[in-house]
Amino acid sequence: MSKYVPQVLKDAFPRIASSEAHEKIMVILGTAGSGKTTAVACLYLTCQALSQEQENFFYDVKEITIPIRDFPSKLSMGYFPPQTPPNIIGAPLYKSEFQMKWSDLWGNKLLRLPVCETAGEDMVKAIGRFERDSYKMITTGQNEAKVITEYVCKAQSYLAVAPAPRIIAGGKQLEPEPEKLSVDPDVNLARIFSAIFDYKKAHHSPNIESIGVLITKCDRIFDWAQAKGMDLSTFEGTQRFMNRFFRDTMGKLKFYGLEKVRFYPVIDETFKNEHNNTIKRKDGSEIIKVNEETGLPSYSSSVYVDLIMWAKESLMK
Repeated sequence: MSKYVPQVLKDAFPRIASSEAHEKIMVILGTAGSGKTTAVACLYLTCQALSQEQENFFYDVKEITIPIRDFPSKLSMGYFPPQTPPNIIGAPLYKSEFQMKWSDLWGNKLLRLPVCETAGEDMVKAIGRFERDSYKMITTGQNEAKVITEYVCKAQSYLAVAPAPRIIAGGKQLEPEPEKLSVDPDVNLARIFSAIFDYKKAHHSPNIESIGVLITKCDRIFDWAQAKGMDLSTFEGTQRFMNRFFRDTMGKLKFYGLEKVRFYPVIDETFKNEHNNTIKRKDGSEIIKVNEETGLPSYSSSVYVDLIMWAKESLMK
């Protein structure tokens, strides 16, 4: 079709004149066990629903070694997807990719979400992190340098995962951060953002157009936070939560530009006892609630829809 379009129209309307998609990349970042894989599974389930509801929305998954198609099935069976083990960086850099596409009068708009094979510790190491209680920089090797190039340099957007149960409240944590990192998730997330900002500035890579912060596992602290005046179902309550427990991260994001940042508290509802403690199987795994009528897990589907729509609006201008 494009060969018959006059050059003046090609210049004026490049997306109509070309069949190639207007493409952007969003990368999911976070420490090990923070909920990245579960977030991908929930995005997958949400895209399945949106694809049935919206004629112009499409999604696809490219599997190479990570069985990403298994993730929604795991959730629907009441299991969380398995955590990615550390120290397995290799080529090709990422092993699966999630894609979302919108079609309209102006052409196709493609959002790529490469699913990194590495665990949180490896990503942190790759962008030059500090070890816990140490000012010694970790050496960056050749494979780690590839991670920097692909995941820091080329991306226009980031979805950072902040695990709510790992906050330090009253000197305690419900869940620890990975062993070699800082005990404070705020410190680790701020360091990730700091390295990203510094690296992109030094290498003149594409500007960051948007940042999403996915606050995961909120069901573990929701009632407690609400009693403390931090209702995570509201914008104001979420802001108070972030300002209190992720001060360094918020300072970094404010320096970058909070107008381009969005916060998304999400819940993967699990079975709990009368004391609000999570009920676990004999193997120690948590049990996700599943709707018997739909066969789908109980999760923050509307929040993931908002996230996807925000990604479209902020990146596919």
